[in-house]
Amino acid sequence: MLPFWILVPDFPVAKYAKMSLAAVTVNDGLHLHAIIVMPKICRFSKRLSRHFRLNQMAYVVADKPLCRLHAKRIKTDPGYVVGYALKSIKSGRSSVDDIVIFPRSRGER
Repeated sequence: MLPFWILVPDFPVAKYAKMSLAAVTVNDGLHLHAIIVMPKICRFSKRLSRHFRLNQMAYVVADKPLCRLHAKRIKTDPGYVVGYALKSIKSGRSSVDDIVIFPRSRGER
């Protein structure tokens, strides 16, 4: 089985911890939050966070729009994490039409 991905666009906001100039100048700071549900029986033999860390170069290629991947296992308070991932929708900067879900259904392929 494959992981189930929900990707939501997000934009930078002013905060105490400043982001690097490169992080906010690429795509005007637009980035994606992803909630990834991993089935117990899955094609990945290791944790997704470890997979991305070890295989970063397979995903992040020079002259392509992806700058980096970062994954973290949700151990506590999943409601807060999901709310944080969806905050751009709550603030009105994105809409539910901007949400991307993978894998796509057979009818969407």
